[in-house]
Amino acid sequence: VTSNLVNFDVVPLACTICTQDSQCGASQGCGTNGPFQCCGNRPEVAPASIRPIPAAAACRNARIQAAFRDVVTGSPIAMDAATINPSTIELFNASDGVNVTLNAGNFRFPTTSSFTVDPGLLQPNKTYRVTVEGDPDMSNNPPGQGVLSKNGIAMDGPVGGNYEWTFTTSDSVCELARVELVP
Repeated sequence: VTSNLVNFDVVPLACTICTQDSQCGASQGCGTNGPFQCCGNRPEVAPASIRPIPAAAACRNARIQAAFRDVVTGSPIAMDAATINPSTIELFNASDGVNVTLNAGNFRFPTTSSFTVDPGLLQPNKTYRVTVEGDPDMSNNPPGQGVLSKNGIAMDGPVGGNYEWTFTTSDSVCELARVELVP
């Protein structure tokens, strides 16, 4: 017995089909949803999550960290960890005008929506700028540039598509208060 049935992929209910970002809303981009390209909400850096905190003196051994959220709902948004690396996260010593080399092996992803990176021991009493690269041209066809959500949608930060913050180091190296091992 043969069958004349044809299998069709069903478009998800919440999917507005797209081929480029310009077909989506102002806070959306064109990304993947299964086998389809659909409009979806963009990721953004959650300002309350950034470390070191800009207003406080940072330890010289401070880790850089940030979490991403959905620009519309404010909920955590899953990111494509492969796009969060030394090419898209930059550390610049603004006091001396020198880029700090970040090692790809020092990036960690505690959740699907956050990252930390250990830049090593920083110079004392210097101002540093962290840049999380977004997509400078929001009308590009997918995938976008810079850090991307798991659906391939680029971040649109407030500084030319990027998100930036600065912090100043103190002259101290922070010590661990305690170490906890979980089996």
